Amino acid sequence: QEKLISPSKIEGTGWSFRDLLRRKLVNILKEQAPKVGRNDIKVEILIDLALRIENEMFRLYKHGKPYNDKMRSIIYNLTDSKNQGPLLAVLDMNISPEDFVSM
Repeated sequence: QEKLISPSKIEGTGWSFRDLLRRKLVNILKEQAPKVGRNDIKVEILIDLALRIENEMFRLYKHGKPYNDKMRSIIYNLTDSKNQGPLLAVLDMNISPEDFVSM
């Protein structure tokens, strides 16, 4: 079993824009999981998923317009009530957070 990223790392990047997105992704996953019947997922796992998503975004896009564009796309895909497939794939770990970012 992989070691989860510590919740203390949510705001540990040294970049305010990254820390803001990390908090936002954590909140989105916390809010969306119950809406798709995934109430049983531990908060620590949701935090880990969110931080892995942002880490991969930063690794691939660094910052600026490409990062911001991908951020909008990720948020849309995690919150689209008409297409819950991407959210469920991430929550059920059918796709890694890293692969989700590359979609």
